[in-house]
Amino acid sequence: LASVPTRRIDSDFGGAAFVERLSDMATLPEDLPGYARQVVEAYRRRKLVSTARQVEARVMEGMTSGEALQWLEPELRTISVEVTDNRVAGAMEISLEASEVLDQMADGDVLAEYIPTGFPSLDEIYIGWPRGWPSYIGGRGGMGKTTLLCEAVHRNCILGYPVGIISLEMPRRKLWYKLASNISGVPFYVAKDPERTHEREQFRAGLDALSRMPIVVDDKSRSLRH
Repeated sequence: LASVPTRRIDSDFGGAAFVERLSDMATLPEDLPGYARQVVEAYRRRKLVSTARQVEARVMEGMTSGEALQWLEPELRTISVEVTDNRVAGAMEISLEASEVLDQMADGDVLAEYIPTGFPSLDEIYIGWPRGWPSYIGGRGGMGKTTLLCEAVHRNCILGYPVGIISLEMPRRKLWYKLASNISGVPFYVAKDPERTHEREQFRAGLDALSRMPIVVDDKSRSLRH
């Protein structure tokens, strides 16, 4: 403060006494998560009130209950996102943590940051599925997105990694048919042919192998009720 003119301190910064007290009012890093939760809670309340008013207005304008629920679903998902307990970290701590993980990966411990996809050629380029981050598989219909991921599920289970599947479109039984087809090499349309007994038994062996794999499936989100 000694190098700043007193007149500027008073006019631009609220006075010397205020500036000197700023350090006393600073938030400690360990308190930041608590403040963050308070801010999020206040946001949620405002968002809920605003969303309720918007729904009321839309229904009064003639929107059907089904249309209102469809519009409301993504809004509620946004509001219901939970605050994580990740604490605030400084640059030094983050750098040390990143350096340790880098050394682990250099020593061959890829699992510190990635989970193998099960496809050697894919892992050679992309290393694997990044831990804690979503991976997106895109493409037009019929290009094999679901088939690729079903095979990835199968290969990850063989490698010993448990897999959870959240299906937003496909019923779990149909998804199971795809997984069994990948394992057995027999398409479902062939397995259900009354004349293809041998292929049906191969397909059934694929189902049996699936029953012993660490897989759980949640397909209830296919309905707006969930």
